[in-house]
Amino acid sequence: MTGFGAIFTILAALIPFGIWLYKARAKRKADPAVQNQERKEQIAKEIITRDAEAVNRSLDDDLERVRSLERSKLQGNRSGSDGSATEKQ
Repeated sequence: MTGFGAIFTILAALIPFGIWLYKARAKRKADPAVQNQERKEQIAKEIITRDAEAVNRSLDDDLERVRSLERSKLQGNRSGSDGSATEKQ
């Protein structure tokens, strides 16, 4: 019975703490300042995501331009001495 009494005593002490913790979290969620902060964090995450997508699109466009320039340079070299002779003069 002593072991059961010790467990019961520990549970009796933890239950009010659990109730207090639950109420504190509920109160915190209802706090307008906390809601405002969470909304600002959400907006910041959305902005970062959009910026990252825009940066990726820009980098893809730049990469495509570089590849296009490389292709046109290779085609100019393959076409014969026309391109190279013009450059030398």
